[in-house]
Amino acid sequence: MTENDKYYLQNAISEGFVSGKCLEIGSAVEWSSIIPLMKSQSFEIYGLDICKGKYVDFIIDLESRYEIIKNTIDKTFDTIICFNTLEHVFNPVQVLENLANLLNNNGTLLISTPIMWPIHGYPSDFHRPLPNFYEEFAKRYNFEIISDYFQYLGFGPISNYRGEGKTGFPPPHHNGLKFLKGKLIHKIFNTFGREFLYPNHLAIGITLRKV
Repeated sequence: MTENDKYYLQNAISEGFVSGKCLEIGSAVEWSSIIPLMKSQSFEIYGLDICKGKYVDFIIDLESRYEIIKNTIDKTFDTIICFNTLEHVFNPVQVLENLANLLNNNGTLLISTPIMWPIHGYPSDFHRPLPNFYEEFAKRYNFEIISDYFQYLGFGPISNYRGEGKTGFPPPHHNGLKFLKGKLIHKIFNTFGREFLYPNHLAIGITLRKV
């Protein structure tokens, strides 16, 4: 869990989007698990991963058929939190479909995934989902997107970066002089340099309500 993830989660808790029986996806790595934080705030929370761990209650591959999963997990949940995990599964749509089945009606699903991030295996690194991926999932699987919680983490709502003349991504962190120098160099040589346009590290956070 990054600091941006933690801030996002705490805000979601404050707004009442985290409640009831909770499930963390990807809880085996102790230092990144949200379970200690959640238990310190008296939440009932369980952990799920593909391997054993201190905070793992259910060991299951979420790319399995739901019939197999429900034989392992004897509960459904009011809140499911899946931070920095979907990029590590080969079939994220199958995983999300199974999470939808594990979620109670009117329950919330909180997700974070990187868009621009170094490759990091756990054990593999497959995807960098873009905002349209989550919008299409919500449409097909009857979820409502909580618009203020559809964010570039640390930068605010994704809607702020859409529209005519915008790239769809937050502006660079580089200092103004370096940015202008870079633009001038690329204009002179008619080249394109990503590092002068977008942040080097960027992640999406989204909160979905099952309807």
